[in-house]
Amino acid sequence: DGGRLERSGSHDSSEVDGVDLITIDAGWTKLELILPIVKNFLKPDGLIIALLKPHYEADKRDLIKGVLPSEIAERVKNQVLEKIVHCKLYIVNCIDSPILGGAGNREYLLLLKP
Repeated sequence: DGGRLERSGSHDSSEVDGVDLITIDAGWTKLELILPIVKNFLKPDGLIIALLKPHYEADKRDLIKGVLPSEIAERVKNQVLEKIVHCKLYIVNCIDSPILGGAGNREYLLLLKP
């Protein structure tokens, strides 16, 4: 059932076997809160593709009319990448998303593995 995890909530892993791939496109919830939970659902050789949205990771006071300035977005991205490493995940790749987020915010696609 492809939507079983989405409908059950990410905190309930009782019915989920290890999976090969997890994709994350979350708004309003920081990756540092999501990744420690979802990595437990992965098979040992599984992968995570996550969309990093610095405007959701940053302090709200850094936003200017909903937009995070590029230099702050870069700093926030680097801070999140450090937290990912501390979460015991390996960053295989990090690229600029070809699609801008809401209000033109820069976003990044991450490929992660345990």
